[in-house]
Amino acid sequence: MIRIARAVLLACLVAGLSASSVAAESFDEARAAADKRLVAALKSTLKWAAGKRINGFRHRTFALILRIDPDDKRARSVLKYKRRGKGDEATWVRKDDYKEPVDFGKNALQEGDERVTADLAAYRDDLLAALDATGAEEDSEAFERTLDWLTELMPEDDAVRSRRGDVKYMGRWVMPDTRTAMGRRAELRALLIEKRRAVQSGVKPDPRGAKAGWTSAWMTDDRKVIGSVDPFVGRKTLVNLAAADELCTQIFGKPKEARTPRTCVLLTSRDEARRFLESNPKYRSALASIDQVAGLWLSDGTYLSYRPDPDQIRRGAVRQLINSGLQSHLGHHGRGWITEGVGQRLCWYVEGQHGPPFVSLQRTERHRTEEAEDTLPEEPTAWNRAAAKVLERDGPGRLVGVLTRRLNAMKAADVLVAYGLAAFLLETRPEDFQRFVRASIKRHDVDGLVKDTLGADDAAMLARYLTRWLREN
Repeated sequence: MIRIARAVLLACLVAGLSASSVAAESFDEARAAADKRLVAALKSTLKWAAGKRINGFRHRTFALILRIDPDDKRARSVLKYKRRGKGDEATWVRKDDYKEPVDFGKNALQEGDERVTADLAAYRDDLLAALDATGAEEDSEAFERTLDWLTELMPEDDAVRSRRGDVKYMGRWVMPDTRTAMGRRAELRALLIEKRRAVQSGVKPDPRGAKAGWTSAWMTDDRKVIGSVDPFVGRKTLVNLAAADELCTQIFGKPKEARTPRTCVLLTSRDEARRFLESNPKYRSALASIDQVAGLWLSDGTYLSYRPDPDQIRRGAVRQLINSGLQSHLGHHGRGWITEGVGQRLCWYVEGQHGPPFVSLQRTERHRTEEAEDTLPEEPTAWNRAAAKVLERDGPGRLVGVLTRRLNAMKAADVLVAYGLAAFLLETRPEDFQRFVRASIKRHDVDGLVKDTLGADDAAMLARYLTRWLREN
């Protein structure tokens, strides 16, 4: 026991941690002591910087102090903050005319930056030693929270990144799973490019469609697309349907029956779709639903899509094929996260964009007094980061809800988290993906689900790890 105590003490002293911190009853106490030492060191650096014509540096250092001690009066004063309000409702507000000063003493600026780097390095060593001294496990919330914090302060620090388990890949520090995901996305892109090239040579005009007067009439050996859209739109839709079919095979394996739709009718307006249904007696029963949706399955398995945006017409058809693939392999599962999360991510692989949602997001099964809705970003690459923000705000409770929620009970925040989870599983755990998805259909104990299929302790651990991954992807 004595040898162990000496070893811990020596490690802490080497790292710059005082004996009083080693004796701290908790990591929080040790961190509070480290925070004070860092603020004191930064203020010492500020004294050194006085008169050296590097006022911009001084202001940035004061801003750094505020990240450690938000109520430091001197820093608030220099950076032109004033306190507004009283009691718990009081907030710091910066004057509108604040502007960071210019640095003129370039030589002193370099030395100042080196001093701050050294101050932060000592702080880093304090916190890492405190983690070791207090026995924080590397998968604990305290450990991850601390490493996240240090990464914010020192994003390029080798010691922090290595302790965090990150790797340097293509010039930046990332999680190992981010490197894996980048490789997986490249594989899927190559697969889809190859499939499109193969299909292109097999696309030919559909004589029956052309005879019927359709401006776009194309076919392959197993599928055809007709309609009033531009011929290029129809041809691209046919090619992308084949690509989506190949992607589903890659993810789930070959289906027992061909995925649908086998025939698509693409029209440019609801009125045109109504006339089409009215002119075909066998389709007239579909008229009852035409005003509620922008796409219809007809009695013979044909899919009818009618939208003014040609890109959405195509993506609507692709989403239908993907959903057909999900249902053929998983059955009518009733899990909204699969339909919207997995479905939209697969659509993104094929189209580079997300398709029309299947969920209405109109609170059909939710209380009217809920908080203001999140929104789905217009930029497709922003969905993962938006999902990370939702998880940062709502924590594992949101993830638990998403995994057990029905489609029409979902709102935009649920769709984002479902999408982020689907991306993570498809790109970093492809060998566990199907097992997780199938288990999620039957199980309501989310902690047990993630433990049995992914090896995580519980939903909280998965939520923390997923949040971090989504920030990078």
